[in-house]
Amino acid sequence: MNKIFLALGVSAFAVSLLLESVVDPSFAFQTFPPTSNYSDNFIAQAARTYKVKLGDTLLGIAYNNGLTLQQLLSFNPSLRNNPDLIGVGQVINLSQPTSGTKPSKTAQKPPTRQSVQTFNLPTIRRTGSSRMGARRGDPKQECRSNPNDNLRVLLPVTNFGYTLQDHPTFFWYMPELKTQAERLELKVRPVEADSYQTYQFISNNQNAGVMSVTLPPEMGAFEEGKEYQWEIRVYCSRQMFIAATGNIQRLSTNNPQLASQLEKASVEDYPAILAQAGVWYDAMATLAALRAENPTDTSLRADWSNLLKMIGFENIANAPILAREEK
Repeated sequence: MNKIFLALGVSAFAVSLLLESVVDPSFAFQTFPPTSNYSDNFIAQAARTYKVKLGDTLLGIAYNNGLTLQQLLSFNPSLRNNPDLIGVGQVINLSQPTSGTKPSKTAQKPPTRQSVQTFNLPTIRRTGSSRMGARRGDPKQECRSNPNDNLRVLLPVTNFGYTLQDHPTFFWYMPELKTQAERLELKVRPVEADSYQTYQFISNNQNAGVMSVTLPPEMGAFEEGKEYQWEIRVYCSRQMFIAATGNIQRLSTNNPQLASQLEKASVEDYPAILAQAGVWYDAMATLAALRAENPTDTSLRADWSNLLKMIGFENIANAPILAREEK
């Protein structure tokens, strides 16, 4: 009898209670779902580790596993200095590692790094804009120190680029402002949609330079194969702003050849590999992260300069990469 009950998925403890008439039969026959029906999040948590796949970001990994980025970084202290530098095939801890947990494996740093010599730019062309705006009825007051120095998204002349990442990073050139911006807004929408999602953040820097923001988890991950338009707005006052727009499409991550190439490579070589693959946003994001980690590396500085020259931004190649402070 016991074997029959156990075969039906009833626990041994429930069987004993049932046979002794301690509980109602309907309670004893409540069964639990098999592991295959549990959410991916539960399985990942139980496994305690996660292997990075093509297109993953640390922010996305955290969000998909019910964690904050800060929690994930506490489990992976080696990533604290630069959470943007993770590699395909790298193992990430999803909970506090035990003494027996093996450290995450990454490709060894090569003696010489591949430099960014060419970029396979996409042929798709989209219309972009750089404008000044104000609420209806309010006067437009210039907030830039130089009225000829425009806010510009860092994209090729086609105003379009590819990403593989679920939560990509957007870059733009910020002109020098007369006063500190009240706030900044990242606005994102699928190209077929009419309305934007909006994310607000702040920056204490009013100097000219390159700025960036990563797609936050509350805006949702980008879908593979889908194109989006994004806009960056800089509010000089409550009503007055300057803005610029660009387009982005997430590629399919079902690319075994590129995934294998990246898994075998060091992250120092990622910018060159991604540039050859035509993945603009990710090549720029990885190169910016490498520069942040190695600010005195002249080869990385040269690659950054080359990358900007390829898209006609050679005049800002030496502009600083500015920090941001998110709300």
